[in-house]
Amino acid sequence: MYTKEFLLLDKQVETMQREITQKRLKQVLFVSCGGSLATILPGSQLLNQFSKQVTSSTFNANEFLAETPLTIDEHTLVILNSQSGGTEETVLSAEKAKSKGATVIGFSTNPESRLCKIADYPIYYYDNPQNPYPLGLSIFPIVYRTMFGLIDALENTTYSTDVISALATLETTVHLAYQPLKSSAKKFAQIMKDETMIYTLGAGIDSAIAYIISNCLIMESLWVNSSCLSAGEFFHGAVEAFDEHSAVFALLGLQTTRTIEERAIKFLQRKTTKLVVLDAKAFELNDIAPWLQPYYAPLILNFIAAKYCDELSFLKGHPISSRRYMGIEKY
Repeated sequence: MYTKEFLLLDKQVETMQREITQKRLKQVLFVSCGGSLATILPGSQLLNQFSKQVTSSTFNANEFLAETPLTIDEHTLVILNSQSGGTEETVLSAEKAKSKGATVIGFSTNPESRLCKIADYPIYYYDNPQNPYPLGLSIFPIVYRTMFGLIDALENTTYSTDVISALATLETTVHLAYQPLKSSAKKFAQIMKDETMIYTLGAGIDSAIAYIISNCLIMESLWVNSSCLSAGEFFHGAVEAFDEHSAVFALLGLQTTRTIEERAIKFLQRKTTKLVVLDAKAFELNDIAPWLQPYYAPLILNFIAAKYCDELSFLKGHPISSRRYMGIEKY
């Protein structure tokens, strides 16, 4: 099943790979809003770790429009994401980038959208809760597939071979990883069910996951106040607000930034009993290429963190799909 969708993805990425080297790229900018921005943020971090040919920056689409970088030209690649393909500020950012000579990659679930029509390289992903697609066709894995394709084109490397193999088993890997954590997810829900403020914490690519949990799941979907904290920034101000009443959902990854996360978590373990830690060291990753494991782990963290929030949703009797303003009130 879904052979057609996977073949289309391969074709879209391979077309970009063949042609992108002709652009002689110097910089890559990631531009979007909300969860759509967070899900492409790992692309910027991957480029910074694996490419010497380009620099990378990230922008909220509104801020990109308000203060468009002067350096954008024909040697710039701008990568945008909009699930609907119609997010106004994201579409306008794509138009602005094109007007300055940049090449545009646009991620969307809607092939007929304005964003896909503007993009030089539209890349489709799939998101239908009523009829779920394989996880490998969702936005995070497709961003990884695309970014390593770009890195291979820029650096003449072959990272994509291991990445494609790993993403092919992602569905099985995440479900196996979640099985022994089901009781922990229910415990998380019990701890957090009456909290009016829930912090999330991470570093490296885990920061993007922590942002999604905070902004998209806890605030947008559960209507509970939340703040996403950088583990690297934690001891530079935020630490003073924490005591025995603080509720925290922390991520421990496998990147070199793990030591930064560990330092903050060790402090929090001494201060609050309302700390829940999701540790990627518990995941079975022996079939994943060793070099890829630290970057693959956030994909699993993201899946399991969402399951934890599902349990909180069930316990609170508040559906994840609930919205108070979006699509209801004009703003």
